[in-house]
Amino acid sequence: MPYSTRQTFISLHDHTGNAMYLRFWDVLVKLNLPTTEDSLHFRFQFRSFLDSTADRPDIQLDFGVNASLPWHQALLNPAVEKTIYISKPNSTPLLYESWLESSRLPTVLPPLWIAPFAGSFRAVHAACAATPSAPEVAVVLTGASGTGKSSLLLALLQLGYKYVSDDLLPLRGQQILPYFRTMNIRDHTLRVLDEGLRQLVEEKSHAILTPSGHTYLVHPEDLGFQYTKHRAFDHFLLVRLVKAGTYRSVSAGRKLEIAWDALRHLPSAIRDIRDALEKLGI
Repeated sequence: MPYSTRQTFISLHDHTGNAMYLRFWDVLVKLNLPTTEDSLHFRFQFRSFLDSTADRPDIQLDFGVNASLPWHQALLNPAVEKTIYISKPNSTPLLYESWLESSRLPTVLPPLWIAPFAGSFRAVHAACAATPSAPEVAVVLTGASGTGKSSLLLALLQLGYKYVSDDLLPLRGQQILPYFRTMNIRDHTLRVLDEGLRQLVEEKSHAILTPSGHTYLVHPEDLGFQYTKHRAFDHFLLVRLVKAGTYRSVSAGRKLEIAWDALRHLPSAIRDIRDALEKLGI
């Protein structure tokens, strides 16, 4: 459907000064954002993808709210209507989604469900790091929210693993793609970090309030960690995390399931990941 004609929405012309360009895998995306605060927030979160060419974009995304609020604050307010419109060169903008309480469609950043990505790309909820001994091999951490993916990812990075992605892991076919957006470190993860790393996260991050508490957006390189240099991964160990009071692990080929408590069982999880990699000759 075309743009809403309701005057309560901040029009595109009102916030084109808050536009920015991001390049995802050779596709140029233009964002039009409601406020300057949003522009600063998105520039920090997606700084690895910033593109200054200001060329003709392949995709344009327009974020709107029916209140004078920054986007990340509007997301927490069920009384505020949020909208996202998508347009392509020489095409009429179409409504992607409009919602009050919660979005039901996949994120548009990166726009993997939109052509030219659609059909070839997908994403899973996971964290990922490349192994130090075989940098072409990745360890993929899956599990429900709160099972300790970020805690384990940070522990691996401290051991010399290279950052691939956190929270959202893009796939092209069966290949894993690096995604250098900020890490999302929540309050419960922050509490299990050693004091030095916790202070560094608090110093280098941009904190936002979410329904589950604060989330600290931080770039791994600002914490002294390295990004992977590989453009894609065909080989990986898949680790599934389950929250449990008693530790146990089950290994089968390239899959490892760990039932654990991140606060008490981190050394055991690291040991079993090393053992599983050794069995694979890594």
